[in-house]
Amino acid sequence: MASPLGAGLRRLAKLANWERRPRGGMRDLDHRPCAAVAGALGFSPARGPRIVHVAGSKGKGSVATLVAAGLESAGYGVGLVTSPHAFSVTERVRRGDGRGLREADATKLGAQISAAAAAVERARRLSPRSPLARATWFDAFTAAALATLRDCDAVVVECGLGGRRDSTNFLQADVAALTSVEVEHAEVLGSTTYAIAREKAAIASPRGVLVVSGSLDAAARRGAAEVARRRGAAVVAAAPARAAPAVAAAAAAPFHGANLAVAAAVLDACGDRWRDGAVRGALLDDRRALKAAAAALPARGELLRGAVLVDGGHTAGAVAHVAARARRARRGRDAVLLVALPRDKDAAAFAAALAAGGLEPRAAVACAVDGGFHSPRKLAALLGAAAPDLRVVACDGGPERALRRAKALATPPRPGGKATARRRGPRGRPEALVVALGSFKLARAAARALALYEKP
Repeated sequence: MASPLGAGLRRLAKLANWERRPRGGMRDLDHRPCAAVAGALGFSPARGPRIVHVAGSKGKGSVATLVAAGLESAGYGVGLVTSPHAFSVTERVRRGDGRGLREADATKLGAQISAAAAAVERARRLSPRSPLARATWFDAFTAAALATLRDCDAVVVECGLGGRRDSTNFLQADVAALTSVEVEHAEVLGSTTYAIAREKAAIASPRGVLVVSGSLDAAARRGAAEVARRRGAAVVAAAPARAAPAVAAAAAAPFHGANLAVAAAVLDACGDRWRDGAVRGALLDDRRALKAAAAALPARGELLRGAVLVDGGHTAGAVAHVAARARRARRGRDAVLLVALPRDKDAAAFAAALAAGGLEPRAAVACAVDGGFHSPRKLAALLGAAAPDLRVVACDGGPERALRRAKALATPPRPGGKATARRRGPRGRPEALVVALGSFKLARAAARALALYEKP
């Protein structure tokens, strides 16, 4: 990590970080603090690059990266702002080529973060009730990211949570997208898909376009359309799903067909709004664009060393997508689940989704990454109740130990009856695939543990 970036992040750590707190308190948040920080850094949506804004319960990161890759294929200088990160905070700020943050950009981002933190600190001294003084970690980081990417032709921005109250909802994007709606964060967004869709669709701007996924249920479609039209935005329905052409199918593997369809519809809408015939959804038929997008999505159905498939998702849609990805990666192998879930997520719904998601594992290991997670015993009990025929093990001691246990369960016994975690199948691969999901923190820990485990 570059020194200016490290220094900026240490200074930013003094601000409230809702990614590490129960989400219920977020009901009182809105976009004004982030807008104030952006203004202090000299970033204005009216004078900055074109913005594409993406919200959704699942798939918003995939759609954002696909749109960025498509725009770059059309010749645009593209920035990408996503959250959360899996392995490094620099994943949140990228250029559109999928290669991550260049050293010069990392230095610039560090300087912008330090300036953002200084502006918030100054406001707290001089005007403690102002929006700027109330800025959180996410507000300041997002504003710094936008200021870093202000030289781009277009920036694709992923919402943090919801839409109406989200820090990013001052951008007034010409084109916005709603990728999916599932019941999550009910204490903030509502308890029905209708209510949640209304919250997420509130990123639509007057005279703008809201692209809505064809995968939404009827109630969610109705809620999104009501809000978008009330805000003066046109509603465009994406096709229910889109398959990549055969030449691009392998590169499209991390992406769900519904997300490909939304991204293609967003690119069509951008081309129409910007009067640029080079920007079309057909850009995603290019294998190179898909590969660039996939490179920008760590821990979203990512296969590590052919042995561990990691994904940060926790909703029913996320589990179904991981199951489809796992079926392609298994190649006849069994699968063992490794799961952990933050306390602010619905553990019973997660367990039910795992049981019904089509993963068909041999066994499951439940663990906790830190004190902010459901206990392994609670998660194991819920998963055992949802899937009575599945062997479920609760593993204390952290994710590294849990991964070793999962690997042991993934390995068939020796002829003498004793299992060994070192037994390998063809080409040195383990005899079964470990599927780790439920949190990006678990994905990060699993990747770190895998590296340790694989050492001679």
